[in-house]
Amino acid sequence: MAGKIRNIIHLSSADIWRGAEQQIIYLYQGLKDKGYHQTIYCSEKGVLAQYCIENNIPHISYNRESGLNLHLVSLIRKASQNQEVDIFHIHDPHAHHAYILAYLLGVKTSAILHRRVDFPTAKNIFSASKYAISGIKKIVCVSQRVKEIFKDNEKVYQKCEVIYDAIDIEKFQKIGGRNILEREFPQLKDRFIVANIAALVDHKDYPTFLKAIHYLIKTLGEKNIKVLIIGKGAEEENIRKLIKDYHLKEDVILLGHRENIAHLLNGIDVFTFTSKMEGFGSTILEVMSAKVPIIATNVGGAAEILIHRKSALISNVGDYIRIAQNIAELKTHPSLKQSLIHQAFEDVKHFSIENYVKKIEDIYYSL
Repeated sequence: MAGKIRNIIHLSSADIWRGAEQQIIYLYQGLKDKGYHQTIYCSEKGVLAQYCIENNIPHISYNRESGLNLHLVSLIRKASQNQEVDIFHIHDPHAHHAYILAYLLGVKTSAILHRRVDFPTAKNIFSASKYAISGIKKIVCVSQRVKEIFKDNEKVYQKCEVIYDAIDIEKFQKIGGRNILEREFPQLKDRFIVANIAALVDHKDYPTFLKAIHYLIKTLGEKNIKVLIIGKGAEEENIRKLIKDYHLKEDVILLGHRENIAHLLNGIDVFTFTSKMEGFGSTILEVMSAKVPIIATNVGGAAEILIHRKSALISNVGDYIRIAQNIAELKTHPSLKQSLIHQAFEDVKHFSIENYVKKIEDIYYSL
């Protein structure tokens, strides 16, 4: 490895485990294999810190306060002053804010920022300046949609580069998912299983998903359908109420958060992705790897990597009727289902960890 950059510190503030945390680990493992020295700074109460402990990954945990993470700010300053780092890799907004404060307090070490959400930036001076500060040399956007958020700010837009998420394809080549599901839920036996795997939060648009299921079963009259919702979040009570209001209590099962997604995926018949906003949606890559057909809305990275009727069936955001019709079509046309699976699996090979790490490495050396 060239000598320009040897020491990388990853900055994370997340307490829970989502796609971003998995991407940090993919990146850490790939860079480690190339000889980089890395440390992950993470919240002491977070799942990422526990993962680092269990897997002997160099890390420093800190007490995450509300608002500015002053402990993290102190750690950033110390690492920079002691010349323990060549570049900071920022992985979420709270870590971003901590780096900004450390930079304003004199830290000179450069950083790159990973931007994973497509929420519009706030229209104020702080929001504009926090992306424009000279310490942040590059912004890695997980989709073109995320990059386009900055199109009205030429200085920031020029920093942006699109790098899609990565996937460990072999991890999702598991067997026995159906058996695992049926052992826990015998009522799934001989049923056509539709699953939505996402945090129970507003932008995942579970109301549209449940409207689609209601239309599928109550209006289209599809039989032998069972629906799984896998995830947890702030919208759980609202989702339970919708299930009751739509008279779907016998049709929908809430599984909560599951650690063994890789073992369950190939036990389902169709995966639905109904988000109304999404930076990328890395679960899409997991599903493609597990050879499960996808029904998705045309948002974020999903719209950029999936092709309608080639690798997935795509609908407009909120179009519950089309989503329901797409599910029904896959249920009754197994040849289409197999065609989508085949093309999606060929496409997902482009999102290997090796390719991902090489692209990130190129950014490091472009600074």
